[in-house]
Amino acid sequence: MPKPKYQITKTLLDGLKWKLEETIFYKISSKTDCKNLSFLIKEKTGKTVSESTIYRLFLWDANQNAPYKHTLDILAEFTGKNDWAELENEISNLHELKLLFGSNQYNRRPFNSLLTINIHQGNYDALSIFFDQFDSSLSLEKKMTLGEEIFHSLKTNKISKNKIFFKRFCSKPIVRESFFELLADPDFTISDYEDGMKFYLNEINSIISPASFQDFIFGNALLFRYYFILDRKADSLKIGQELYSKKSFTTEKLNQIYVFPKYRYLAYRLMYNYLKGKPDKNYWDWLFEYSKEEIRNTTSFIEQRIIIHTILDALQFDSVFQEKVFDEFYFLFPKVFSLYPKNIKKKSMSERLYLLNANASKFMI
Repeated sequence: MPKPKYQITKTLLDGLKWKLEETIFYKISSKTDCKNLSFLIKEKTGKTVSESTIYRLFLWDANQNAPYKHTLDILAEFTGKNDWAELENEISNLHELKLLFGSNQYNRRPFNSLLTINIHQGNYDALSIFFDQFDSSLSLEKKMTLGEEIFHSLKTNKISKNKIFFKRFCSKPIVRESFFELLADPDFTISDYEDGMKFYLNEINSIISPASFQDFIFGNALLFRYYFILDRKADSLKIGQELYSKKSFTTEKLNQIYVFPKYRYLAYRLMYNYLKGKPDKNYWDWLFEYSKEEIRNTTSFIEQRIIIHTILDALQFDSVFQEKVFDEFYFLFPKVFSLYPKNIKKKSMSERLYLLNANASKFMI
């Protein structure tokens, strides 16, 4: 008896592709990507979706949007859902949110949403009312969706100053979480983003609670990295002193916050020591051993790649040592790297870092 096919809309298909890309952290845009995804699905679920099936679904212009239900269930399982029905419901709910702010597609498009138009035109009173509709009960997926639209709007803004937006909305909880935190822009590709991060930090009155402590580490670490890359030494040292000299946080304190800001703090100390001209071998030895243990103790693929990526990114001041550390991670954690293209070691370090990067905004840049 032939397996039943399942007719799905273009919106659901785009949403499925978006969820798969969110899971693997790279775009599905070539036959090679399809082949690698097929391998990853087999590794994670023990089930098979062929390279040609993935290609027909997402990259073949003549696709009729009628995959087998069995195929959809496997793809849904790969994204962490029980079955296609659960993933379909999530995609539909996210689509409803997109319709709320005036967008109806998952992929970038030749027209702008109402949210984007309001940001570009500086209609901040309307935006304030819009943002006030949301509170902390909004699901993580919906916060990510809203953050992506804000990111896109600010990234493409050529009409008004983003600095005004940042000053007006840096204290809005939904904007802080969905845009500043979930869709951080560590390469500062958005205009006036430096001002935005300063406004974000100005809203932190103390660093007593875990939430305010995390915000303090997150914002200052992003600024520190930005100044370091631009060779703004005085600015880098000023923030470095604030993070590492004036204050010193124990691993017990850092364990209260999410792994990304925690490892930014730990890894960027290597940059700070380099700036001061005082490399600390003892600190590196401790950090490397501590990080290996952390990777072994977590089953989260996302957290494993965050640790590896952040340390490698922090070693960009010494490309030879950076390559050596990559090789050590590659040897020690073959299962982590099995989820990447088999030729990853042949790629440039910047390409490898891109593949390892778990920052949610990397597709928006």
